[in-house]
Amino acid sequence: ISFVMRADNQDFTEALNQMSQRTGVILPTKQNRDKEDTLHRMNKEALDFFRQMLHSSEGVLARDYVQERGINHEAEDMFQLGLSPGGWEVLTKHLVARGYQEEELISAGLSIKSESGEVRDLFHRRLIFPILDASGRVAGFGGRALDGSTPKYLNTPRTSVFDKSSILYGLPRARESIRGTGSVVIVEGYMD
Repeated sequence: ISFVMRADNQDFTEALNQMSQRTGVILPTKQNRDKEDTLHRMNKEALDFFRQMLHSSEGVLARDYVQERGINHEAEDMFQLGLSPGGWEVLTKHLVARGYQEEELISAGLSIKSESGEVRDLFHRRLIFPILDASGRVAGFGGRALDGSTPKYLNTPRTSVFDKSSILYGLPRARESIRGTGSVVIVEGYMD
């Protein structure tokens, strides 16, 4: 940016806009930042709901599964595991009651519109793995089926804050260790 400012005698904003146009990089706007903040807030509230459901009476099957996989309570809390309960509109109704619009929930990838036009939860009877961005904010979720349904794993669809190909699960937790050792091993699944 400094080079373009000097070479073309431009101020910072002009140089940034020029470079943005040349490279195709879209600069964030206040409206985009506000939308992304809302998505992060919705995802955080969904995570709080999923965590609560894991520790409810409905969470017995999920807690048994977690225990069978050798995950202790400390790791469960560290990775903030949760449960999407049975029922097709439980999270949707919860978040609408908290003031969010159905269209916002769809754009966040938390809800989907069925063929009949009903808005329902994307995740249903799944162990939930929150996926955090590099800043530690909840960008999306992965869910593992607990009742044998398919697909076995389901992820949040691509949104303005979640792109599965550009986020590494667990990176915020591993960052300090990576800095210390300078190395990292990447595995495929949430449980790996």
